[in-house]
Amino acid sequence: MWQGVLVGVLLGVVGALGGLFYKWITGQEMTFEIDIPSLGFTALGGIVLLAVLRLLQGAGNRR
Repeated sequence: MWQGVLVGVLLGVVGALGGLFYKWITGQEMTFEIDIPSLGFTALGGIVLLAVLRLLQGAGNRR
């Protein structure tokens, strides 16, 4: 049970950092408004993170 909670929290933190990273890379002003490109970049980062976690969990189960 706690593993799901920890993954959710980790995903939220990484998503927030991903959005800030996108703003920093593109040189956009840091605001707390929602913009579609930053949201898309964050969602893509979350999907990649979940895929990596699933791969690591799958590799651990094969042993």
